[in-house]
Amino acid sequence: MTDRYETIAAYLDGSLTGAVRLRFEAEKQADETLVAEVNQWQANDATLRAAFPIADGGVDAAML
Repeated sequence: MTDRYETIAAYLDGSLTGAVRLRFEAEKQADETLVAEVNQWQANDATLRAAFPIADGGVDAAML
């Protein structure tokens, strides 16, 4: 994944694994802007889950 936003989304939904995840986490530790973006995406996800609860426990992960 080369697009930053796609990578953030994959990180948050658990799709990044192994070396790719470790590389992203190292980049995140070194980049305050990336930390802020990840935090904002997490906040957006939480807002969506709260605004659109569904019977099986929240927003379908594919929708985030």
